[in-house]
Amino acid sequence: MNTVKETLVRLHFFHKISPKENKYLLLLFSIICLLVVSPFFQETTTARLFFSLLISVVLLSGLYADFELKRIDYIETILGFFAIILTWLDYFITNNITLDFITQGAYAAYFLYFTVELISRIVISNQISPNLIYASIAGFFMLGLCGATMASMLELALPEAYKLPENVYFHNFENFIYYSFVTITTVGYGDMLPIHPASKTLAILLCVCGHLYSTIVMAIIIGKFSSKQNSH
Repeated sequence: MNTVKETLVRLHFFHKISPKENKYLLLLFSIICLLVVSPFFQETTTARLFFSLLISVVLLSGLYADFELKRIDYIETILGFFAIILTWLDYFITNNITLDFITQGAYAAYFLYFTVELISRIVISNQISPNLIYASIAGFFMLGLCGATMASMLELALPEAYKLPENVYFHNFENFIYYSFVTITTVGYGDMLPIHPASKTLAILLCVCGHLYSTIVMAIIIGKFSSKQNSH
């Protein structure tokens, strides 16, 4: 474990999660707002505007949470701002399947990169702090959003990848947020079903990744807490 931590610390964009700041709390709050409000969005201009605003706030909050003057993560910064630009292009240019697909791809790249990077930062952080807990919860939510973008991309590329209820439209990304979190938590209500081999594979990966994230991050935090207790 020490070798892994030393390797991650040497990489220019990895830094420890500060126990003195609560920057991840803002990210956590913005994601919760998106998750709570998104089921009420309909295919209207006003709803699309609110969604564009909320997803932009989530992306900016993620960039702010990871911002460090001494170690700027250029990859995350580029992915984040690229996703924000595409968000607003997609808002002003409607009914463009290609642009929708590219935008979802940008979200998926950012959320996946953020989640992997966050796990690494949790590993190298030495202290248990509220900010570390906020970051851990935010990472799980980011994993769910990543799954939503991937499921949405599959439905855009393969229109019959999912069996959807009559009142659900494939281009409504908010419905796939619901599907992703139902899947990674293995609740599985069954109202949105993967029927294509690719969508079934994604469902399996989401279930596995959801459990692995919870198990690994919890084990890391418990290990850090135990080490701190033993040192006293």
